[in-house]
Amino acid sequence: MICVIHMNSFTFAHTKVVPGKEYVYYLGIWTESVGIIGVNLYALITGYVCVLSKWRYTRYFRLWVLVSFYTVALAGVGYVLTYAGITDAPVYLLYYCKMLLFGSTYWYFVAYTGLFFITPCLNSALKALPKERYFLMLMVLILLLPVVNRGACGALFSMGYNMIWLTVMYVVGAYIKLYPPVRYRSSTLLVCALLCSFVPLGLTSVGISGELFSYSMLNNVLYSIVLFIVFTRLNVASPKLRRMITLLAPAAFSVYLIQCHPWVWNVFVSKISICFQSLDCPWWFSLVFGMLLYFAATVIDFGRIALFRICRVNIVADYIAARIETAVKAVLPKLKRLLE
Repeated sequence: MICVIHMNSFTFAHTKVVPGKEYVYYLGIWTESVGIIGVNLYALITGYVCVLSKWRYTRYFRLWVLVSFYTVALAGVGYVLTYAGITDAPVYLLYYCKMLLFGSTYWYFVAYTGLFFITPCLNSALKALPKERYFLMLMVLILLLPVVNRGACGALFSMGYNMIWLTVMYVVGAYIKLYPPVRYRSSTLLVCALLCSFVPLGLTSVGISGELFSYSMLNNVLYSIVLFIVFTRLNVASPKLRRMITLLAPAAFSVYLIQCHPWVWNVFVSKISICFQSLDCPWWFSLVFGMLLYFAATVIDFGRIALFRICRVNIVADYIAARIETAVKAVLPKLKRLLE
């Protein structure tokens, strides 16, 4: 989903109307609306998986090592290719090195960092909350935040591009885990999801645009939740398909890291965007090339996984994280006494 909407951005498929090829614009709107919920689904999965699991600092530290690896490695590749005259996308090595501490080359990881460190308290509060009050809180969050995500508040909620919105989706995912909804059939939910995916197209066709592709737009929120509930009910019985999912899943986050690295993004913008500014491309371009982008990035990450295994990177990362966690636990009682 994320690969497709990024490919839409590179080709301007959902932002420009070319006379005689209006259908490309409208299909771009629809594919954008189908894929826009990818980030929401990531956050829903996080809440669903983590609300009942044990909080471990090692889990975050492994992610930080992964983000740092791609931040530096792709910048290095870009520097070499630019120096050799193969590409002309700018590379700022010092900038990338400065950004390593918080991984701020990637907005999602920055937002996840804040969410990760509040999850122990958040999980305790959510599990202690009565179901009725929990549901009422969800209704307020889901209905209120999209409404106030305008004007001066827009900088605070950033259309879903920050920790606040990821936390809202985390809370929703946790609710679905704690209280699985069983009232509606999956077929009914799929129809609702399909209808939600056509809402932006319908609004655009009657001249209503605005923030149709905000993560926190009410239509996209409902679409995310409904489709996610359907996903939680899937029973993958085929051993071959289960093995394929097990093979592909570890590389999923790396696909995002690779395509959203600033240098890689600049290459796409400078090369693909120029080639397709006129929208002189078939309607299926974003879908097919989005899929190719996904599989290409996955293959690259298979190499990274093998390298990490050979160098025992995760073992070293777990050791360092465990030492840091032990040191923090030793300091906390002293800090508590000092504050008292």
